[in-house]
Amino acid sequence: MIDCTTLCEHIRTLLSQELSLTALNIVNESHLHANHPQRPKNQYHLALTLASPELNGLTRVKQHQWVYRLLAPLMQQHIHALKINIVHKEVANGINSITP
Repeated sequence: MIDCTTLCEHIRTLLSQELSLTALNIVNESHLHANHPQRPKNQYHLALTLASPELNGLTRVKQHQWVYRLLAPLMQQHIHALKINIVHKEVANGINSITP
C-alpha cells in the first residue's frame, strides 16, 4: 500500500505535467469515512483544490474530466473518492499544501 504523502506527491507530479498549477491543496479525508463498509482499506478519500489557467473558461464537467484523465493511473488502485474544487488564481492565494 502506498502511503498518503507519496500518493499526494505523485498527484502533484501528474497534474504538473500538463497543467500550470498556480495553487494545489490536497487533504486526506479518509478518516471521515473510516467506518464505511464500502471503503477499501488500501484506498484514500481525498479533497483536491487547485488553480490552473488551462482550466479557466471550461465548464465544471470539463474541468473535472481533465483532472480525472490526468489522475486515471491512480484512481483504480489508490483513490477511492476524489472531491475536486477548481478555483481561480485570485481565490487561490495561500493554497499550496498537502495534508496527508
